[in-house]
Amino acid sequence: MKLSKEFYGRLATVCIFIFFVIFVNSNILNSKKFGEAYSLDAYSSLIPFVGESEVQNNLLFIDIDEESLTKLGQWPWPRLILADLVSKISSAGPAVVGLDILLSEIDRFNPKMLSQIMNGTSKHISDIFIDGDEVLEKALLNTPTVLATVLYKSEKNTFKNRSNFIIKNANDLEIREAFGVISPIEELKGAAGYGFVNIDSENIGNIVRYLPMLAIYEGNFIPSFILEMIRIYEEASDIEIKKSQGLFPYQYLGTGFSSFPIQRNADFVLHHGSTSSIRILSAQSILEKEFDLSLLERKIIIIGSSSVGLNDLKNTNLEEFIPGGLILLSAISQILNERYLLISTEINWITISILMITLFFLIFSNAGSGILFGFIYTLVSSLVFGLIFLYIFDHLGIVTNLIFIFFYMATCLLWICINLVITSLRKRELVLAFGQYLNPEMVRSIELSGKKPELGGLQRQVTVMFVDVRGFSEISEKLISKPQVLAVGINTILENVSDCIQNNFGTVDKFMGDCVMAFWNAPLCQSNHAELAVKAAIEIEKMVPTINKLILQRVGADWPVKEFSIGVGIATGDVVVGNFGSQSRLSYSVIGDTVNLAARIESFVKRTGITTTVCEATARLSASKFLIEMDSIEIRGRVSKEKVFGLYEFTDEEESIHNKILEARLSENSQELRKCLDAIEQDTYPENLLKFYSGKVEL
Repeated sequence: MKLSKEFYGRLATVCIFIFFVIFVNSNILNSKKFGEAYSLDAYSSLIPFVGESEVQNNLLFIDIDEESLTKLGQWPWPRLILADLVSKISSAGPAVVGLDILLSEIDRFNPKMLSQIMNGTSKHISDIFIDGDEVLEKALLNTPTVLATVLYKSEKNTFKNRSNFIIKNANDLEIREAFGVISPIEELKGAAGYGFVNIDSENIGNIVRYLPMLAIYEGNFIPSFILEMIRIYEEASDIEIKKSQGLFPYQYLGTGFSSFPIQRNADFVLHHGSTSSIRILSAQSILEKEFDLSLLERKIIIIGSSSVGLNDLKNTNLEEFIPGGLILLSAISQILNERYLLISTEINWITISILMITLFFLIFSNAGSGILFGFIYTLVSSLVFGLIFLYIFDHLGIVTNLIFIFFYMATCLLWICINLVITSLRKRELVLAFGQYLNPEMVRSIELSGKKPELGGLQRQVTVMFVDVRGFSEISEKLISKPQVLAVGINTILENVSDCIQNNFGTVDKFMGDCVMAFWNAPLCQSNHAELAVKAAIEIEKMVPTINKLILQRVGADWPVKEFSIGVGIATGDVVVGNFGSQSRLSYSVIGDTVNLAARIESFVKRTGITTTVCEATARLSASKFLIEMDSIEIRGRVSKEKVFGLYEFTDEEESIHNKILEARLSENSQELRKCLDAIEQDTYPENLLKFYSGKVEL
C-alpha cells in the first residue's frame, strides 16, 4: 500500500515532538534545568510572592552596611563589636537570630593575636585587652542564635551539629554530599544551631532560585542555615524527613509546627517577590544608646551585609544586588506563609500527554490542514495552556516547565510548514493532472476541495461534446510535404476551440487528430452543464471565421483552403468518470454509452449541414430556444431511436414550414412529406435541411 505525503508529514511531526520530549527529559545541554529555571522566573515575574503583613512584620534584617563600616571601622570588626551587637539584640528578646557571617577565623584583635603582632614585647597584654571570642561566646549562650557554616571541598575547624534528624522516608532523595565543612572556631561552640549558607548550586543566569536544605557529611545529615532558624524559631529539637502520600507524592521536612516540601535533591524552591516588605536596620544604629529595643522583640533576625566589599550580594529574577541574608529571610517568610512550590516530574508527564493529544488533533483532523486555522489553533491553544499553567502555579504551587509549550508551539508551526509544502505539492499535482484541460478557476476550486485525483471512477450525469474539423483529411493530404504548416493550422483550431470550452467551464478530455472531446459536470458538479455545453458550441461556431483569419495570418497562402467548417455533437447522460490508466500514467476521462451517442450525433451533422446537433436530453436540460427537433436516428446497441436537435435560429416563416415537415417525417408519411417539400418556395427554408428531408422521401 502506497502511503500518502500527509501520512509521512504527520509521522515526521509526531517523531520530532517525541524527540523534543526525550531531549528535554534527558536534560541534554541542560535543557530541562534551563526550562525549569526560566519557567519559574516567568511565573514569579507575573505573580510575585507577597507575604502576609503579620509574618513580614516579624522579619528583620540587620545590615552591616557602608554607613556601619564607616562608623565602626573596616571589616572584619573586632569580635567585641559583634559581641556587643549580639548582646544588645539578645536583651530585646528576639525569637531567633542568624549570623550570616562566617566566623571561621579567630578574632585578630584578641590578646594572643596582638601578642604575636608585638613579638611578645608586652607580657601583660591579656590584662589590657579582652578576648572578643570569649565575650561573643557568652553572648551566644544567652541568645537563640544560628551560626553560618559553608559546604566546601575540605574541612576547617571542628564540625558542629545541634540538629537531630528523624528519618521516616528518604529513599527518593538525591542529597548532595559535602567533602568538607567550614565551621565557626572552637570558641563559638555555644550557639543554638549551625547551618550552611550555600545557595543554588546551578545558579543559571546568575540568579538564585533554589536553596539547598540538607546535605550529607561523613554519612550524616546536616541542615541549612534557614532550616536551623526555623527549627529554633519553632523551639523544636528534631527535624523530620518524610514522604507525602497521594497521587503525586513528594518529600518534605518537618520542624515543630512547620513542614514544607523539598525537591528530590533537597532544594527548596523560592517564590521571589519584593524584599522591600522586610524591615532593614543598620547595624551601627542598634549600638546607639537611644535605640528602641522593642523593635527587636520576638523578631526573626538575620545579621548580614549589603556592602559590596563583603561579597554577599545576589540576584533574583525581580531584583539585583540583594544581600544574601535578605534572600534567606524571604525564604523563611515563604515557609511561614505556607507558600510552597514544587517541580513535579509526574505533572510534567501529564503536561506532555495533554500537549501530545492537542498536537494530534491539529495534525490528524481535517480542520488542521488549513494554514490559517493552524496558526490560530497554535496561538490560542498555547495561550490557553499558558494561562492554565499560571493558574496551577498560583493556586497549587506547581511549576510546570514552559519549555514543553515552547516545543509544542515549534512542532505546531513545523507541521504548518510541512502542511504548506504538502499543499504546494498537491496543487502542483492537480495542475499537472488537470491544468492542461481545465479552466484555471476550476483548478482552484479543486485545490480548495483538497481532494487529490485518484485512480478509479464514479457514475455521474455529464454532457459530452465532440468537435470535428470538416474536410481535414483533404487538408492533411495537401500539406503532407509541409508538416509545419499543418501543425500551425491544426493547433490554431484546437487552441481556440479549447479556449471556448474552458471559458464555459468545460473539461477538455483529449485531442484525437482534428477532433476535440470535452465534457461538463466533472470533476466539479455543475447543475447547468447542458446549458454550458450548448453555450460553448455557440461560441465555437462564432469563433470559426476568426480562426480562419488567424490561420491565414500565421501560414498565409500555404493553407490549402480558404475556409474550414466544423461539426459539433453533444449528448447528455450517465457515464463513469474518473482517472483511468496506470499509477504511472493517468487520464481523467469519461466512458459510457453517452460518449458513443455524442460521437454518433456529431457524424449526423454531415447529413443536415447544421453545425451543432444535440440529443434529446441535452435539449431538454439546456432549454435553448434555438434548438430545433430534426429527426430520430437509430443508435447501434439501442432498441429505440434517439431524437436529435439542431442549433439553428429560424425565422417565423421557416419555423412554421419546419414544424409541418417534422410532423410528416415523424409520422413516417412519405406522401405528406413530399407534399410539404414541394410546397416550399425558394429561399424560404434552409437549403441544407431541404436536401436532408428530400433524401428521406421514399421514391
